[in-house]
Amino acid sequence: MGRGSARSIRSALLALLATLALGACQDGYPIAPTACDEWCHDTIGRDCQTENPAECVAACEYSGISAPECRSEYETALACWRTATSNVCFGETAPCGNEQQALSQCGAAARLNLGLPSQQ
Repeated sequence: MGRGSARSIRSALLALLATLALGACQDGYPIAPTACDEWCHDTIGRDCQTENPAECVAACEYSGISAPECRSEYETALACWRTATSNVCFGETAPCGNEQQALSQCGAAARLNLGLPSQQ
């Protein structure tokens, strides 16, 4: 193997390592967040429901609130949560009650439309 091919291999390896390193710098999560990822990021711990991100995402997905037909209600409720300053866990008035109720109702209807059982 000549010097030129050794340099080419070394250059290719360095380029590969640089690409891998840049890919790993995406906050440790290589795909875009889902609607439920966003929901939990902005609401977790503020409603006293759960503080476990995986449980929060699973509950969000199960609830149907991320269904495409609930996008308007989802966006409205999420915008409210993003601007709310109260925190139910500290005894304050629940923020975004009307928005949350509309979203929950939409999610329940979406689950029924998919033939899934209603939540109890």
